[in-house]
Amino acid sequence: MSRPTTAHENMMETQDRTFLSSLRHSTHAYAPGAPQPQDVEPTPAQLEAGLQVQEPCPATVAPSGHLHRHRSRSSRPQRADRGHSDFSIASSGVSIAEVPSPDEILAKIESHGLGTYRYIITGVTRGQEHSGGAEGRPADSIGAKFGIERLDCADDHIAAKEQLQQLADEYPMPEPRHGETHNQIRYRHFAVYQRLFATVIAINMILIIAFAVVAGVKGQQKIFTYADALTAVSANILGAQMMRQEHCINMLFRSVLSLPHSWSVQVRRHAAKIYCHGGVHSACGVSSMGWYIFFAVLVQNWPASNAAYKYIVLATSVIILLMFGVLTIGSIPWFRARFHNQWELMHRYSGWTTVAFFWVQLFCISASDAATESQNLGILLVKTPSFWMLIATTLLLIYPWLFLRKVTFVAEKLSTHATQLHFNTNKVLPTCAGIALSGAPLVENHKFATIPEPDNQPGFSVLVANNGDWTKKLVDNPPQYLWTRGVPALGVARIAKVFRRIVLVATGSGIGPCLSFINVHPEWAMRIVWSARLPLEGYGKSNIQNILRADKDAIIIDTKKTSYKEEDMPSLVKVTYAAYQDFDAEAVIVISNPAVTHEIVYNLEKRKVPAYGAIWDS
Repeated sequence: MSRPTTAHENMMETQDRTFLSSLRHSTHAYAPGAPQPQDVEPTPAQLEAGLQVQEPCPATVAPSGHLHRHRSRSSRPQRADRGHSDFSIASSGVSIAEVPSPDEILAKIESHGLGTYRYIITGVTRGQEHSGGAEGRPADSIGAKFGIERLDCADDHIAAKEQLQQLADEYPMPEPRHGETHNQIRYRHFAVYQRLFATVIAINMILIIAFAVVAGVKGQQKIFTYADALTAVSANILGAQMMRQEHCINMLFRSVLSLPHSWSVQVRRHAAKIYCHGGVHSACGVSSMGWYIFFAVLVQNWPASNAAYKYIVLATSVIILLMFGVLTIGSIPWFRARFHNQWELMHRYSGWTTVAFFWVQLFCISASDAATESQNLGILLVKTPSFWMLIATTLLLIYPWLFLRKVTFVAEKLSTHATQLHFNTNKVLPTCAGIALSGAPLVENHKFATIPEPDNQPGFSVLVANNGDWTKKLVDNPPQYLWTRGVPALGVARIAKVFRRIVLVATGSGIGPCLSFINVHPEWAMRIVWSARLPLEGYGKSNIQNILRADKDAIIIDTKKTSYKEEDMPSLVKVTYAAYQDFDAEAVIVISNPAVTHEIVYNLEKRKVPAYGAIWDS
């Protein structure tokens, strides 16, 4: 006859079950959506993907499984087409400790760093009914032996200098096919951006010269008048504004993204240069100044019906020419790079002033012509092309300000160098889209790539690095709110979808725009090359987890540990080229600072490798 159980034993059994249940619950919390445990041994693929697997459990051994330290929302998709890599994962040994609670178990795993772990609980015993003594335990305590086996640790993904050198030696860079002079002209001084700029300028200059000759011929002045020149000015200003309007930019990108992968790589590689549309913007701006000079010459002979109209037109012409000069000189690349904040103010307010005085001139000229021809002013304006183009330009200028919003966020301090701003929204943002953030929208606006939440979840974040005065203040002392203006515009990283297999290269906080693609498309065939100072410590564990989720063989370079400096361009170019060859990629996308981006893209393009990077023209 069995004796009745005591209240103390019932309590201990309840604690025992609660303890083990809590541990198993913690495991599932780290890998949600995983299959239920099965009595099978986990395969390497399962361990890598974060599947919950329960091993055969002897009577004296508690259930075991393996635990993802990172909070991944889904397991990394398996891809058979991944390229071979030498950066493999090595397992560590097992450390054993007696831990009294699930919280301390998780804390111990936390201390081991980001990675994937297997936990094993053995020797679970109920507490003795007595307490005290050398071996006595309190009646309300639980004893357990807990083992941790590291299956995968983020530190294992940091590339050593020897590994980088080995990879570069395996795929040495060939010599360029052409000489340096040819390459400098072809890939730097006359690249796609410059070719678009030169083409638009050439077309406008040819027309200006042709009509100037016609206007100079006696008796042919009516073939091309000041009104026609004003129409040409308006058309170029509208074209320049459209190349900076978010919806127009997104439409251009989506037209290229619609190209099927079955098309030739040569076609897709040229179409992917769509992000160089800024060349058209700059050319239209310069051309509008050329046409306006032509207009200012022709309007000298304008027979105004009222002298006041002519004085107003001549006075505003001087102001507009001055504004055009400020816009053009201020947009010279070296000036824009050195005095960016001043350039932004000059560009915005000079442009607004020009459009405002354009309206004044248009009404003065139209009112004078209506009086001379005895027409209704409204009817004359409706018949004037410049009127409609100025309306369109003005609407494009006003439109972004209709979306001016004050937004709040949660600042996650990643390190002294970087902060990640998490914005709460019910919207799912498109991948690789940029937004303008500002503390004072009328003074300055700073563009950042948005990082959508993984698995198409609502919300997004922005990675901010300490790279300037404004960003330094934002990292050191985040404000309570910021302002956003306009709608998200697609950026260069979006062209990754044009290619089947790509290499994403980033340095420092340049990983932010890459994460925008990585989080949304972890299934894409990609090789990630990221060079940064203390990437694991400085950029957040969740970001590292998302990178490794998309590319378990990612080449992560810690510049502090390897002394592999970002300024050491030839070495980084060699690693990028080797990764391109090793992964059998179709293209390389570089997100870095201007010097690094230009150098990598140039050295790859002159070796006929499709390479793309931001051009910093705004």
